[in-house]
Amino acid sequence: RDWSSDVCSSDLTGHMRVFLNNEFNASAGESRGLFGIAGTERALTLGIPLLATLSAGQVRAVLGHEFGHFSRRHGRLGHWLYRAREGWLHFAGQVAGSDSPFDRAAAWYAQRFLAVFSPRSFVHSRKCEYEADVDSAFVVGPECIARALTRIAVIGRIWDERFPREVRQWQLRSPAPPKNLYERFQSYVSACPTKELQAQLDDALNEPPNWKDTHPRLSERLAALAQGPNLTVPEDCAGEVLLGDAWPGIIAEYNKKWLADVESDWLVEHLRRKHIESPLLEASSEAIQQWDVELRLARARALRAEAPAEGLAELRALHAENPGHQRIRFAYAAALLSEKDETGVALMDNLAREDVRFRLLAFRSEEH
Repeated sequence: RDWSSDVCSSDLTGHMRVFLNNEFNASAGESRGLFGIAGTERALTLGIPLLATLSAGQVRAVLGHEFGHFSRRHGRLGHWLYRAREGWLHFAGQVAGSDSPFDRAAAWYAQRFLAVFSPRSFVHSRKCEYEADVDSAFVVGPECIARALTRIAVIGRIWDERFPREVRQWQLRSPAPPKNLYERFQSYVSACPTKELQAQLDDALNEPPNWKDTHPRLSERLAALAQGPNLTVPEDCAGEVLLGDAWPGIIAEYNKKWLADVESDWLVEHLRRKHIESPLLEASSEAIQQWDVELRLARARALRAEAPAEGLAELRALHAENPGHQRIRFAYAAALLSEKDETGVALMDNLAREDVRFRLLAFRSEEH
């Protein structure tokens, strides 16, 4: 095995390559081999944060799911459908606001094509996910995959939402980034209170339908397996068990990669958070009442990063008081979009049409 490349990989049986990356995720892909016409190339990708916080048994359940995609040949068609669907969605959104007659005609066609293609491709992709879950349950047992799905839903939310706030606190306290990100993530998850884990699980179980993510919701996947949520503490670390002596070196390599990515900007962000954001967040309510609208907007944005719900509430109040203020409207709409609140779409679209300076920013926010 060669774990030293930019994206670590290993040949398995001459037909599959296993990749590691820095995401809390696992995926399977399949494509044609030589010149795109002969043979089949399969790729399995596992994220370092996932290997660090799941048990070996839970990762085996994940592997059973991903191999289920291969055994049913979901990979090639499924990935093509996903790319085609996302490409058409992207194109339709890009040209919808154009003043060009050609672009408007293209948008008209794209929207009508998507009305037919998107539901059918979406249904196929969802069916593939359920089938892969059944395959995994056949190999490792339904209880095991239920534990894996539950933990992935909870820890994935912590990786995406809670842990970045912890990193921001490191940035506030220290002018230099730490050298052990992934060990810190392991420790953060291990020390996470049961109450917080349960809150994340409740949010995952109550997640509203999402017609962009082809993966079913946790509640739907568990129901299809006739299982309930099962959040247990892992008895081991998948990375240590499955990768053995190579695991410490892999962790060190990915820590080094993360450090290289953040090191150049870390000190600037440290000084900004220490000398600009912290005074805004620590100000008394009496002082805030005396501030002008620009200073209150800066505080709401800083608060949004530290306490999203409170920051959103302040942006909502600011927008209600100043509906014509474009920068407030943009910040409020972007916050709504990040919360998957569709009311942000109309606000952002109207702003982009009203002022050309906001078009690129609005497009990026809606795309994100």
